[in-house]
Amino acid sequence: ENAVPNIKIFIVQNATDAFNSLVKSLPWKGGETIVLQNTSYSAIRKTVEWLRDRYGIKILNVPILIYIG
Repeated sequence: ENAVPNIKIFIVQNATDAFNSLVKSLPWKGGETIVLQNTSYSAIRKTVEWLRDRYGIKILNVPILIYIG
């Protein structure tokens, strides 16, 4: 009997590629919301904006305050 669970592994070039592959594979519905922090990398923000334009999702921008003391 095979005791190894059915696991799928994907090899990608970097974290941005991984994020894009993941979110573009999900079944988005209009009105759903993605929470995005104001410090998000621009490539991530562009993908989320693409999802908004394509599927009608909402983007909730959350400010992350960074204290430099």
